[in-house]
Parts: sequence; C-alpha cells; structure tokens
Amino acid sequence: MKGLKKVFTLLIFPLFSIAVGFTGCTAPVGSLLANSAGPVPDSIKAMPKRYIYTKNQTFMRGDVEVWRISSSGRVPITDTDNIKINIDGAEVPQGETGLTVGSIKEAKTVSVSYQNMEDKYRIQVVDEWEQTDGDGIQIQID
Repeated sequence: MKGLKKVFTLLIFPLFSIAVGFTGCTAPVGSLLANSAGPVPDSIKAMPKRYIYTKNQTFMRGDVEVWRISSSGRVPITDTDNIKINIDGAEVPQGETGLTVGSIKEAKTVSVSYQNMEDKYRIQVVDEWEQTDGDGIQIQID
C-alpha cells in the first residue's frame, strides 16, 4: 500500500507541471477546467414581471426587465430603445402603446434581443381572471 502511495505521489507532480505548462504560468489553477476561449461571453436575461395575460390584454414593454450578464456580474440594461421584444414574431412597439396578446387561449413565446444577444420565455393567454372570496386569485379556464 505504501508503494502505491509513493507511485501516485510521484505521478501527480509531473502531471500538474505539464498542465500548468499548457495553460501558462499566469493562469490560475482553476482555469485548467475552464473554457479555453477566454472569459465568459456576455448574455442577456429577460426577467418577466408577469406570465399570465387575459384575452386581448396589452403586453407592455415594462412587463419585462432585461439584464446584461457577464463574468463581472449582472446589470440592468437602461438603453431600452435598442431592446427588441417580439411575441410570436409580432414586435412590441416603443412607447406606451404595447401589443395586444390576442384573443385565443394559448401559450406564446416572448423573444427579447439586445446587441445580437437573445433570451426567450413563455406567457399564457387565458379567458379571464376570477377573484375568489379571499383565497387568492384563480384562473378560470373553460
């Protein structure tokens, strides 16, 4: 058993030296398992404020927040004029008009894009909301 431990120990140091040689001396040890292409590329994350809409309700641009995600953290995107939002291919216009979600009960895909980055999520269109007697909100689906 002692002999096996010595052989294992003797093999670890040369393998570690070879790995450091391939990754460069300035790279941290953790980067041995990291992507060799460099830092994590930026992406965006759409954070919806709601997922359920009633028939013919308006989807407003303010119904979703868009965040830029990078290796340094996440920050909200304030350049809202360059954010494109589509619901099943129909663009949500700039300003306060919004886009009607439709008159059919169904799931729809919301696509949010900014500077060649994109994120998607689903919303559901339902018949109507029904308020209960204090037990919360229920969805009436016929």
